[in-house]
Amino acid sequence: MSPGKWHAAIALSLVMLFLSLPGTALEAIQSGIAEIFGWQAELDNTSGLPTDKLVHMLLFAWLAWSLVLGWPQRRFYVRIAAFILFLALLSEGIQLLVPGRSGDWLDVAADIVGAGFGLSAQHFLREWRGKKKPG
Repeated sequence: MSPGKWHAAIALSLVMLFLSLPGTALEAIQSGIAEIFGWQAELDNTSGLPTDKLVHMLLFAWLAWSLVLGWPQRRFYVRIAAFILFLALLSEGIQLLVPGRSGDWLDVAADIVGAGFGLSAQHFLREWRGKKKPG
């Protein structure tokens, strides 16, 4: 298996694992990260920022980026986008069954936006590298 496909497999596994963790596990991870970085112990979202949506966007941007690394040919872009849409819907369905979690259509939208960023960034990076010619 190529390094790009390994990267995609690892990203897919970690994204699905993270999105299916129980709410108590997520709280423990958040508290641990906050403690490591010296942030407030309780991550009460008083800033008004939708951090949950941001996390979804970042996870799916990374996933889309990774999938394009594994299947770089343009003919796979539509398949990758369809697969990511399926995963976004599947992950929200799984969250309905996990204690302390809930499914949300806005999470699906955040997943799709994040995937769009990942696909676009990878595409533009490839285009830029292709146009960069020596001398």
